[in-house]
Amino acid sequence: MIGDTNWNKDQIRKYLQPVVAYSKAYNVAIYVGEFSAVRWSNGGNQWLADVIDVMEENHWDWSYHAFREWQGWDAEYPAAKEAMGRSQEPTPRVTLLKSYFALNQAKL
Repeated sequence: MIGDTNWNKDQIRKYLQPVVAYSKAYNVAIYVGEFSAVRWSNGGNQWLADVIDVMEENHWDWSYHAFREWQGWDAEYPAAKEAMGRSQEPTPRVTLLKSYFALNQAKL
């Protein structure tokens, strides 16, 4: 929730509809770079999954926020804000991102 708006997949689709229309009207590719949700945000992983689903539905290229740039975006840190180091095990966010990266492996 941001204010009174639930930013679920349907709301994200609605918000991005002008971009979808522009891409189709002008036959242009869309690239979304450096997006994320701070790792301790409530529902951040679900929001990431919803945003990536919408981008994948539209065949947009995307990249997760700068890798290891800041602890708040670092997918390897546990979700707790007070975490002081990277997890030894894959975090839910790493697992989420890798599941989407796997969709885009070159087909041999």
